[in-house]
Amino acid sequence: MPEVLDQELVIQQKLAEVFEAEQETFTQEELEKGYNSFYNRYIKRVIDLVLAVVLAAVLLPVYIVISLLIAVESGFPVLYRAQRGGYRDKPFKINIAPCAVVLRINRDR
Repeated sequence: MPEVLDQELVIQQKLAEVFEAEQETFTQEELEKGYNSFYNRYIKRVIDLVLAVVLAAVLLPVYIVISLLIAVESGFPVLYRAQRGGYRDKPFKINIAPCAVVLRINRDR
């Protein structure tokens, strides 16, 4: 049993040496240069906007169908407004879709 513990300790030491050797430090100037690059400032923003518009266009019909189903089954309103406690206990209002499944029992049996 002591041999296994010794082997595990040796493995842990070797892993620590490898990871310490691979760590690279950056100066604050290098970090700011990377964050302020053209890609990070503009290209990522364009990609985010395009994906948001495409996903909204794809999911909008699904949301409409689900809203109609909720309206037929449960009636209006499809969304209800709830008040929640927010940052530093400042309340805010949020629109919520009903997500509880209502089980109806057939009382005629």
